[in-house]
Amino acid sequence: RIRDEEREQLVHESRRAARELIEANRVKLDELAAELLANEVLERATIDRIMAGVRRRPSIAAFRRSGGNIGGPQE
Repeated sequence: RIRDEEREQLVHESRRAARELIEANRVKLDELAAELLANEVLERATIDRIMAGVRRRPSIAAFRRSGGNIGGPQE
């Protein structure tokens, strides 16, 4: 039962974080979508230009290596 509750909490937190990330970068996502509709394929330089100024998040590999603690110690 505790594992089910923990899993539910993780899913809830992951959904919240994903929504927050999408909302914070909505303009950039719309730019990417428009560029893809116009060109079908994007060059790396185009992606870099559109995403300029967006803070990169750690990769899943870095997340796993850290034991799931990217942001430093939890309080």
